[in-house]
Amino acid sequence: MLIPSEFTLLLLSALPIIAYAETHYRFPGLPSLYYKREPEVIFDTPRRLEPGFPLNIVLIVKDADKFPVTINRINAKIRQVDDSKFVPLSVNPMKISEYLFHRVFPIEESELPYGDFEIVVDADITVNGKNKTVTNDNHQGTSHDAFKIYRAEQPLPKSEGWYAGDIHIHSDATDDFVEFGAPVELYAGLARAIGLDWIAINDHSYDIDDEPGKYYAPDPELKRWQKLTESIKKLKANRECIVIQGEEISCGNKYNRNVHILGLNINKFIPGFGDSAESWLHNSPTSAIPEITDEILRQNGLPVAAHPGEEPLFLEKLLLNRGPWTYQDFRGNNLHHLQILNGRRSDSFYAGIEIWKRLLLDGRRKFIVAGSDAHGNLNRTRQIRLPFISFNETDQQIFGCSRTLVFLGKTHLSVVSVLQAITRGNCVISDGPFIDFHFKNDQGDFKLTGDTVGYLSESNWEPSLVLKSSPEFGKLRKVIVYFGDLSIKEEHILIENSNFPNEYECEFDLNNLRDTLKDLTDIVNESPSGYLRVELITTHGNICMTNPIWVH
Repeated sequence: MLIPSEFTLLLLSALPIIAYAETHYRFPGLPSLYYKREPEVIFDTPRRLEPGFPLNIVLIVKDADKFPVTINRINAKIRQVDDSKFVPLSVNPMKISEYLFHRVFPIEESELPYGDFEIVVDADITVNGKNKTVTNDNHQGTSHDAFKIYRAEQPLPKSEGWYAGDIHIHSDATDDFVEFGAPVELYAGLARAIGLDWIAINDHSYDIDDEPGKYYAPDPELKRWQKLTESIKKLKANRECIVIQGEEISCGNKYNRNVHILGLNINKFIPGFGDSAESWLHNSPTSAIPEITDEILRQNGLPVAAHPGEEPLFLEKLLLNRGPWTYQDFRGNNLHHLQILNGRRSDSFYAGIEIWKRLLLDGRRKFIVAGSDAHGNLNRTRQIRLPFISFNETDQQIFGCSRTLVFLGKTHLSVVSVLQAITRGNCVISDGPFIDFHFKNDQGDFKLTGDTVGYLSESNWEPSLVLKSSPEFGKLRKVIVYFGDLSIKEEHILIENSNFPNEYECEFDLNNLRDTLKDLTDIVNESPSGYLRVELITTHGNICMTNPIWVH
C-alpha cells in the first residue's frame, strides 16, 4: 500500500520530465514496463556543430553500481540524403561499475558532411552475462531513431565583442526518482563546439539538499552542493568556457505559491523545498521572493525570475502548490531580470513578453534573458510520458538552443564581466539570428541595450542597427523597432520592414528614426520619454529580441 508521500510522487511522475530518464525507481506493488536489470546506457550528441570542431559522441551510463556492464564496441553510422558511411569509434572494452559514468568519443571534421545529417550509434555490450546490441539507448519503449545534427559552415551570428551563453542548465546534482542531469564537465567540454562561450548551472534547491544517489533524503552536509562547487572550481583553469555556479530556488509569490528564481554566482546554498513533494501536503514556500532576492544579492549574486510566463499544470498546482509569476511579484523588490525564453517559443514565452512589456511601460527597468533549461539532453529529450508505462521524445529544451548574448567589447571574458553585462541589460536573447543595436555620438561615446541616451532630436546620437542570420536559421524576414511611450503607457511600432538588400546580413538604415519620433511628439503634444527595442524574425521562424535603450 502506498504511503501518502509515495502517492504524491506517483501522481507527479505523470508530469513532463525534461532530463535523462531514470528507469529503476518502482513503487511497491506496481509493475514497470520499462524497468530492466541493466544500467541506463544512453548515447547523445550536440544538435548543432560550429565550424572547426569535431562531433563528440557522448556515452552516459547510470546505475552501473547496481548493474555492472561492459562496453565492447561502438560504431557510428553517418547518413546524409542517399549517402552513408560507418565510423568505428576507438574504444577498448570498458568495464563500468560506477553510479554515473560518461565518456566522449570524437568524430573528426574530415568524416563529417556540412548541413543537415543524421547519425546512429550502435554498441555491443555485455550485461548479466549476456551480449546484446544497443542502438542510441537501451530504453524499452523509445524510438532509437537517428540523431539529427546540423554542421554549420558559418559560426553563430553575432558581432565582435559579443559572447553567447545558456543561462539555465541542470547538472547531475539534479537526480531524483524520474530524471537525472549531465556532469558539469560534459557541458563545459561541449559548449564551444555548439557556439557557447559561457554557461550557468542552476540545479533545483530541492534536489541539491538530498543525499547523493537518494531521491528524498535530506543531507545536512549538502554533499551534492559541495561536489558541484568543486567540479566548477576545477573547470576555472579552462578558459574555453566560463561556468557560473547558480541554483534554481523555490520560493513564494504574492499569493504564497511556489515559483522559481535563478540565483547566479552564489557561493552558499539557499534552501527552497516548498514544491519538492518530499512531505505529504507540506508544500508552503520556504521563503518569499523578496527574501530570496535579498539573500542572492547579499552573496553578490544576480537573481533572475525563471520562466515567468509559465502556467503550472493542474497537478503542479494541486500537489506542489505551484503558481504563476504575476506582475505584482516584480514590484517593490530588487528583481530586475526575467528569463522569458526557456528553450522553446511556447505560450509561456509570449506570456513572459507581456509581463515584461507591462513592467517597462510602468517605468520599471527590467531586462530579459534566455536559456534552455536543459537537464543533460543534448540532441533530443527522452521523457517519461506515462509513469512505468511509456516514453515520449521531443527536440525541445536542448542544450544551447536558446541563448543570451552579452556585450563585453574589449573586456576579458569572465564570470564577473558576463554578470555585469547582464546586470546592466547589455544583452539580447536569441534562438538563431542576432541584432546589434546601439548609438554613437561625436565624442565617441557608445550606448547599447540597457543604457540611456538623451532625447534623440536634441542630441548628436547616431543610431546603428546591424541584423545577422545564416542559412542555418533562415534569411532575414522582418525587423520591428518599437518605442515604449511612458507618458501614455503604450508601445508604438516606429519601423517595420521586410525588404532587405542582403538576405543574411545588413546594416539597417535608421536615419529616419528622429523624424519618426518627432511625428510621434506632434501627436502626443510633448516630447515622449520611453525606450526603444528591436525584434528580428527569420524565414525559418527564429527570433532575436533586444533589451531596451532608454530615451529621455
